[in-house]
Amino acid sequence: MPEYIEEAEVSQLDFPWDSFLSQLITYTESQTEAPTPYALVNGLCALATVAPADLLIENLPGGPFKPLLWGMSIGRPRVERKTTSLRVTQRLLFDARPDRMGNDPFTAAALVKGLESRPIVGFWFREYGAFMDRIANVASAADLQSILLDLFDAPDPFTKELKAKTYTIYGTRVSMCGAVNPGLIEQHSTEADHRSGWFGRWGPIIWSKRERTLDDEVPPDPERRQWLCDWLSGQANDPIGRCEGLTPAAMTLWKEWNHDLDFEMAKSNSEAYIALTSGTPTCTIKMALLMAYDFGPARQGSPWRIDEDIVARAIAIGNMHHRSAVMVSERCHSSRDMQEYHKVLRCVSADPNAPTSYMDILQGCALMKKRVDDLLETAKERGEVAPQSIRGKPNFYRLDPETHQPYEPDCLPTGARDLVNSAELALLPTPNDYCEEEDDRYDETA
Repeated sequence: MPEYIEEAEVSQLDFPWDSFLSQLITYTESQTEAPTPYALVNGLCALATVAPADLLIENLPGGPFKPLLWGMSIGRPRVERKTTSLRVTQRLLFDARPDRMGNDPFTAAALVKGLESRPIVGFWFREYGAFMDRIANVASAADLQSILLDLFDAPDPFTKELKAKTYTIYGTRVSMCGAVNPGLIEQHSTEADHRSGWFGRWGPIIWSKRERTLDDEVPPDPERRQWLCDWLSGQANDPIGRCEGLTPAAMTLWKEWNHDLDFEMAKSNSEAYIALTSGTPTCTIKMALLMAYDFGPARQGSPWRIDEDIVARAIAIGNMHHRSAVMVSERCHSSRDMQEYHKVLRCVSADPNAPTSYMDILQGCALMKKRVDDLLETAKERGEVAPQSIRGKPNFYRLDPETHQPYEPDCLPTGARDLVNSAELALLPTPNDYCEEEDDRYDETA
């Protein structure tokens, strides 16, 4: 199984040609080199943005489930064209359903006040890193994150007290979609984010790589674009029947897949892996509900059930999401461990005549004492650090020049740049290298 999500995996989903997802993927492929898995994420989030208020599934454990999604496309900056792909769908939504498009919820108060007038809304982040930076650094970020976590379950009513005023809002459904490079996730997420419910609520998460290169001339496709806009704007008036759950065959498939996930969680000792795996079924059943709305029986106006074919497609996407989410989490953990390890080593002198005291190491690396002890022990086991006594005092350390290898990362987020010395700093990208490139060659309105 490839590490990244490939375009062939999306092709194998074999959506009906007259479905919104199929037409959006085809249209996006013609307008940008971005991997088609990103178009899949954007399409599902677009469906979540425009789906009617009464679309939900009630009779599954943990329900009711409303079709809100927090989608995330991940890839290298300025290579995968993540933002270009997102912009194609975002502009369709602005043209077709501006009433469902929200402004960036950078403060808790702005988010809650906006929900009073638009309880069903989609937030589309072309600069998703800025949103992550706000969540990580703004003084009111804890309130904003707490509110978003509450809204993920679409409580009815949603109640929140802010600045001595109590807001009571009915029928909330907040979806989000963004594009980000992995360095920003490493920079702005904490270990607690991966072990708790915050990161586990995002989905579908898709990490992909570019496989195609288009010619300089990108032909417009106004007919298909208009069809997509008409589809998005016309769904508001379609009658939605009541979802009565899954068909027997679909339920059998669903239970077997959930059993497999439970088995994998039972084998793992990683809290982050368990959190991500336990959240995957929630994301997956919502995607099944949205596909039933797109090309299934939802819009026939009478009671209906999600069939086996739709559940099978949703499980396939759920597995893609799970692979990507686990890869992101593992990268963040391994990268952070390596950064902290070399942060400690940079505080240790290589001069055998001037070893570094334990207290100087502790103060210099600004990490918890137990963490420093663990990292020093690892360094001693690897032979990179040698303990040394001075006048009978053992708590001094020096680098062993024969075994120590300087750390020269080829890519670090800007927030970690203080971890490298001046020689390494010259080798690193500038902060601008982490900004998405705006390339109008692939802009359908350019």
